[in-house]
Amino acid sequence: MENNFNINQENTKSKMSNRSKVVFILLILLLCGLIYAGWMVFNVNYRSELTAEAPTITKSDPSFSDELAAEEALRLLDEAEEIKVTGPMSAEIVSPEGDSFVPSQARMYEARITNFPKNAKGECQWNFYLNQYDEEELYQQQTTRVIGDYCKFTTTFIKDPGELRVEVKIVATDRTGETTVAETVAERKYLVH
Repeated sequence: MENNFNINQENTKSKMSNRSKVVFILLILLLCGLIYAGWMVFNVNYRSELTAEAPTITKSDPSFSDELAAEEALRLLDEAEEIKVTGPMSAEIVSPEGDSFVPSQARMYEARITNFPKNAKGECQWNFYLNQYDEEELYQQQTTRVIGDYCKFTTTFIKDPGELRVEVKIVATDRTGETTVAETVAERKYLVH
């Protein structure tokens, strides 16, 4: 009799375990469905905002030719991609904060840009000069892209002590990258010990 009781107890545990698995899988599926539904709602709203903001060209006048419509579309595209300079571009290295840090310590290097031209493409050329033995030498170089009004990246490559001079040259170009629109240089010094 006791043996039957143990077998029934194991079957009950097994059934409960299977039920728990089924409930867990159903909850995961429900969660995935809710996330997908939320994404679809956001995506539809985002598309409708884009459509509402986009300029439309209509042929309301029968004398309006396809050639004029194409020219108008090109003019609107050129205006949307036109690089707008609002003033002289400048930059300041704002990170790492402080005047010193420890070698091999992870540091975020960040330059804040003022008056970066609208619709321009930007590149940041970072140069790190280290003075270890009374002579400054180029220690490392890094190239990054402008994102918003910042150039930034994180690294641990400063592994030696000394006086560190960080220089970033920011170059704003047209969308093709062929024509320079503006450029500026920022510099900051640190003690690595």
